[in-house]
Amino acid sequence: SDARAAIEFGLVETDQAPDPVAVATAWLVDRQLALDEVNRSDAGDVDPAVVDARLRQVEQRFTERSTFAAALARCGLNRSGARAFIHDTLRVERYLSRRFEAILPGTEEELRAHYAGQPGRFTRDGRPLTFDQARELVQASLQAERRKQAIDAWLSRLRRRTDVRDGTQSPTRARSRTCAERRRLGFGHALHGRGAVVLGPERLSGLPGHVHGQQHREIR
Repeated sequence: SDARAAIEFGLVETDQAPDPVAVATAWLVDRQLALDEVNRSDAGDVDPAVVDARLRQVEQRFTERSTFAAALARCGLNRSGARAFIHDTLRVERYLSRRFEAILPGTEEELRAHYAGQPGRFTRDGRPLTFDQARELVQASLQAERRKQAIDAWLSRLRRRTDVRDGTQSPTRARSRTCAERRRLGFGHALHGRGAVVLGPERLSGLPGHVHGQQHREIR
């Protein structure tokens, strides 16, 4: 499945997650929503050499070529399919990096608050750094945090205008989820958006279709 591929390839962090597949599925929904924005923009393409390099990194996660081949089989992919999956992921990463590049630096007060709020984080050779010693690290950390917040807010807006449907479960079980749980797992309500992401058993990732007259993408 797409979720299994994201986990196997190390594209999404699930080590501490009680339900890795749910985390990967939510990541895939965000990825697809962002990819639709990439496709509507004039963002250009990723250098094929960069795609090949990332694919080699994925392959190096496996001890032998045969174990990588077995992982591909578990995900229902061949090598070209894995490359295409990674290619689109890199397109999204590149788009987000450029779109959210201009994050304002923190003020002196904000930097000191960020430093004080994370004791023990800013170290060198196991020793804590003073604020002045860690200033550049603190600035980078604060900007990274703000960039993540900006991206999360943007993705939240995309979700609100998109119909995200869980087609992998029976209607009874899908309806039994609380609103909070559905939001946490990325399973939205039938919203009046301009498109839909359908979570289903068929492998139709990235292929256009229609759900009640809307454009949709299906992931599994």
